Amino acid sequence: MNFRTVTSLVALLILPDSSFCVPPFIKDGIAQGKGSRSSIEEVSGHSHEPRPDAISGLIQSEDHNHEGIKKVGQADQHGSIDLSLSRLENQHINSAIKERIQITDPDTKILASVVDRLRVVHNVLLSIHGTPDTLPDKSLIAKTQSSVRLKAFTDNAVKIYDEGVHDLFQLVQTPTYLPPAFYHLRLASNSCILQTLAYLRKYKLIPTDLEESIDSTLKSPAGLEWIARQTQEAFLPDSRYSNRFHHPLNEVEFLENHPQLVQYSHLFKGLEKKEQDLVLFNGLKISMTSVYRHTYQTTGYDPVTICTAAKGHTDFMEKMEKILLKELQPGHHQQITVEDLSEVRQDILNIKNFLMEPVVGPETDAVLEHHLMRYSFLILDFLQRKFGPDYMEKVGLSNKEHNTDEFQTIFAFMKSTGRMELWRVILMDYGWFLMKRTTFNQAVPPEAWKETSASLWEQLMEELPNYMRISHRMDQDPKWEAILGKNLYPWF
Repeated sequence: MNFRTVTSLVALLILPDSSFCVPPFIKDGIAQGKGSRSSIEEVSGHSHEPRPDAISGLIQSEDHNHEGIKKVGQADQHGSIDLSLSRLENQHINSAIKERIQITDPDTKILASVVDRLRVVHNVLLSIHGTPDTLPDKSLIAKTQSSVRLKAFTDNAVKIYDEGVHDLFQLVQTPTYLPPAFYHLRLASNSCILQTLAYLRKYKLIPTDLEESIDSTLKSPAGLEWIARQTQEAFLPDSRYSNRFHHPLNEVEFLENHPQLVQYSHLFKGLEKKEQDLVLFNGLKISMTSVYRHTYQTTGYDPVTICTAAKGHTDFMEKMEKILLKELQPGHHQQITVEDLSEVRQDILNIKNFLMEPVVGPETDAVLEHHLMRYSFLILDFLQRKFGPDYMEKVGLSNKEHNTDEFQTIFAFMKSTGRMELWRVILMDYGWFLMKRTTFNQAVPPEAWKETSASLWEQLMEELPNYMRISHRMDQDPKWEAILGKNLYPWF
């Protein structure tokens, strides 16, 4: 086991001014009106037409997606990884890390491999395309056109590069078992890998067969579940960026807008609608399982009690999963029909009725009842996103089942309450993140966090009038007293 390599990874994440994602030669050419059209396939001989586009430089920090992007092109920035390693050795922290990190040998190998593979991929690209100031006709791409020797060199470099990209994709999917205190290392490594792959795919710097393999894996049922699980488990309890204000959320707005989930948001937005639906469904399932398990652990309920209370949810999720997976089968091009949904029709009606009039046993406290109501709403909200506003009719239920003032009012109230809580949680998460970054001398630039914070606050304030309007209307009618009394977020 090469422990020194692992400690170098830690140093990259904890030392001041260090940058973990360091492709110093990469820059978004689109921003300057340059489209980088050259591909690795062309370098390896699939095309002999020289491309006059040079790749420039971009450094992004560990949490680059918080708008904390550092644009550089200076020579002294190119060695930031080596500088961090030198600082690590000079500070003699190897022994301290050995004492503090309680991680398994496979985990150390995974983390070390991430650093190694990122360096390989970045360095090969640098060798092929040159530094940011390399003229197009001076790059290795151009030189290979007239040199057999250089052509052989680039062929070998491309082979190493392809293997490196393949390894990175395998590493990002490989599970680790890091203790919570060091789980942020995994988040950072995954973010760097996904950022690198996104750049390479954007500029067609991945061979077609390898890119198709990556796409196929990500869009498979297992790949879609992986995306959902990564977004749900990003806030591991007791990890660096977890906080007491956070709780599991699985609404699409959470995935698309949370500053710490940007790379997964990019993956999500690149999926087809039915694939996105399965990601959201899996997220709902993972969240539901986690919350019910946590409720058992904190309340001491008999698991049977919770399972019985949540049986309507778990039964529906099990049946609905089979329907959604069938939709993704190769060669299946038909939309889900009323007949397909016949097995879940009664479950949906029961869930809707529970949301309207929750009936629970005496052993069910307010917290568990709240979760039961919340997930009843989230299931119906998922169905509405999946099938549209007339989803009740599409599952074979009459229009009267959901087109009543009572149901529409409580559905709107639950949705607005959920959106208020969603933006509040994201805002609090981001505030906690900024505090932690400052604590570890990795502060996000003020102009970046001010812009992000203002945007999140604006989203929260946009929902406030709707929330207050619905709440005020319900407050005027005594029949809603019980529902309003169970609202856990009456903070306005």
